[in-house]
Amino acid sequence: MRQVLHHWALLMDQDLTGWLPLGQAQRSAAQLPVASAAAEVVDQALGSPLVRVQGQRLQFRHEWYTQFLTADALVWRCTTAQELAGELRQPHRRDLAAWAVPLHSDPGTVRDLLRELPDEEFLIGALYGRLGPVADQVALAEGRRCLEEAVTVMAASQVVCESDFMYMVVPDKSSSRYEQAVFHAVGATASDGRLLEPLAQLMRQTDEAFRRGANHGAAGYRHAVPALIAAALADGVRESSERLPACRITHAARLAWSRRSRHQPATAAKLSQWGRPWRPETSA
Repeated sequence: MRQVLHHWALLMDQDLTGWLPLGQAQRSAAQLPVASAAAEVVDQALGSPLVRVQGQRLQFRHEWYTQFLTADALVWRCTTAQELAGELRQPHRRDLAAWAVPLHSDPGTVRDLLRELPDEEFLIGALYGRLGPVADQVALAEGRRCLEEAVTVMAASQVVCESDFMYMVVPDKSSSRYEQAVFHAVGATASDGRLLEPLAQLMRQTDEAFRRGANHGAAGYRHAVPALIAAALADGVRESSERLPACRITHAARLAWSRRSRHQPATAAKLSQWGRPWRPETSA
C-alpha cells in the first residue's frame, strides 16, 4: 500500500497538482508490480486514512501528506545522496528537502545532502533542529569546520583597503557556494551560542588581517583601521571578489537579530561583545 501511495504522490508531483482523477489513479496503480501480486492492494490504498475520494477525485487529506510521501518515494528510488539531491534541486521540489533529510539516519549521507543542496534557509533549518537530530549535529560540525578553516585562512591573510568602498584580501581566497551558505546559516543562528568560540576566533583574526593590511595600504587609510573594520563587518565596503566570512556572518546575524533579540536579552549581551574590538570608539 505504501508503494501505491508513493505512486500517487509522484503523479501529483509530476503534474504539479493536488489531486488525480479517480479512474487514472486506479488504472495506473493496478499496473504496479505490487498490485499484480496482491489484487486488493489498490482498494486498501483507497481506504487509507491519508487519502480522500470525493467527486471522482483522489487527493491526500493534507498537502503535507503529499510532500512527505513524495519525499519518501524519492528516498526509496534514489541510490545515492547525489542522485537524491539532483531530484530535490528541481524548482517545484524546493520544500521536499525538509522531509527527505530526516528520513536518513546516516551522518555521512546527511552531510552529502547538505553539501549537494547549498541552500541558506535549508542549513538554517538544520541548525535549528528542524530537520532532525542527525542533521542538527552534522550541520553544527560543518559550521565549526568552515569557521576553523576560515580562521586559518585569515591568520595568513591581509585585508588591504584601497578606498572607502573597496578592499581586497591578499592572498585571495574565495569561498565556495556551500561555504557561503554555511557562513550565512551560522550567522542567522549565532544567538544560540553553540559556535561562540570559533566565531570569536574568526573575528579576532579578521581584525588582525585588517591591521596587517593597513601597513601596506594607502597612507590616508592607516589611521582609520577601526572604522574600516566596522564598516566592512556592517557590509559598508565591498571586497574585490567575495565578501569576507566575517562579513557574511555579521550580516546574517544582523538580519536575524531583529526577530529574536527582544526575546533573548541574555544572549544579546554575549553577542554584543563580539563587535567591541572592532568599534571605532573602542579600537582606536
